[in-house]
Formats: sequence, C-alpha cells, structure tokens
Amino acid sequence: MTRDRLQSLSYSSLKEIAKKEGIANYQNLPVAKLIEAVIEALEEDRNERITLNNIIIRGEEKKFDIFRDEEIVSRDTVDYIIPETYNESKVHLMLIEPLLAYAYWDFSEKDRAIYATITKPEKLFLRVYEGLEIGGKAPSVFFDIPIEIKDENWYINLPHKSTSYYIKIILLAPDEEKVLCTSNVITSPPKTIEDVNESIDYDLSNEDMQLLAGFYKFDVEEDTPRDAIPQRIISFTDEKYLNDSDFEKKSEEDA
Repeated sequence: MTRDRLQSLSYSSLKEIAKKEGIANYQNLPVAKLIEAVIEALEEDRNERITLNNIIIRGEEKKFDIFRDEEIVSRDTVDYIIPETYNESKVHLMLIEPLLAYAYWDFSEKDRAIYATITKPEKLFLRVYEGLEIGGKAPSVFFDIPIEIKDENWYINLPHKSTSYYIKIILLAPDEEKVLCTSNVITSPPKTIEDVNESIDYDLSNEDMQLLAGFYKFDVEEDTPRDAIPQRIISFTDEKYLNDSDFEKKSEEDA
C-alpha cells in the first residue's frame, strides 16, 4: 500500500484500514498522522511476515515486491459499468445445439433514428440464409423473423442438418431493404443424437462418436502439407486410436 494510494482514499476509508490494523485512538487522528500510522503499521506487519516466512516465500516476496494491497479493502472502489449499447450495429450467431442457434445484436443510434421514421408495422427483421454467398451473391434460400428495435436476442430453429447459416438484419426503409449488419457463419452438424442407432449396450461406431463430438468437415486439399494444418491432429487420432483393426492388432502385439 503506497503513500499515494493512501492519500487518494477518503478519511472514512483510512479509518477503516486503521481499525483493521489495530491502531489506537485512530478516530481522533488528522489525515496526515492517520496515513503515517497506517504506513507504520503495514510496514511492521510486512517485517513480521518476512521474519516468519521460509526462504522460498522470502524470495518470491523480494522478486515481486509483494505488499498487502489485497488484504485492504477500500469502499472507494471504482465500479466499471457495462454500457447498454456500444453504438454500433452488429449481430453474432452461435450454434448451441445441433439444430438450434442463438443470435444477439446491437444497433447504432443512427440506425435507431432511421427505424423511428418508418411507419410500416413490420419494418425490421432477421433474414436467416441457408448456404454461403457465392461471388458476393446471397443464397436464394432464406427465411425472415420479424423483430423490434427493443429486441436484443433470439433463438432460431435451424431447418436442416449439415448446412451453413448466417444472418442479416434488414430494415425496410421507404425505398429499399437496408442491411444494417451481417453475422458470422455457423454450420449445423451432419448428425444429431437422434440419428445415431444406439444398441442396448451403447455401441457407437467411430464415425458416430466423431460426428457427435463435433469432428466434421475437416477435409483439406491433397497438396496441403500435413505438418501445416491443425486437422493433422484429427487424422492422427483416427489413425492411431479410432481404427478398430489397428487397435486390436496393437493390443495383440503388446500382449
């Protein structure tokens, strides 16, 4: 606890620290003498800890110059408030279940002002695209979800498996469809738990286990160096541990 830090605290906070340190007659001390008394008490405590600590702890305290700031709690702490809006139109899309996505967004003040001038009953909506843009052209398959300017998030049921999705927030301006923002792309997995044919002893195939674990669409070009791609980890796992015949052969050799 430095002198500058103590001088930045209020008188009530200083008295609270003095009380915790067991300083006598702290209630009647002026600010300057109260700060000196606190510094002296903290220094005595620190010297006592150094005397009692072993060699390793002493070395760490010397290395990092440890003080007892964490033990002194001031009521004059700064509260960091998360703003309700960042004045930017943005939308994010998350896959939370194989066929369920979660979207959340924010609007800029400019876009909110444009929204307020439009008199149409349905003027703002999420446009959910199935597929990817090709040559800057959006997919032809999509569906719309009407929303209001006060909305901040939405759960979206995805119609198909093994399909890429992304969102655009559209504002129906008087003469055009104005795209306020575009989300990231997510992909629904090719299999869900309902697609797996489980026997009574829960015997799942290697492919089923990998798909349910989210290991899919790791295809790479043949000329891509194997050492340069993260997918090599998946290939290694598949080759070394998930190939039943190799595993059984290795087990027999170990035996």
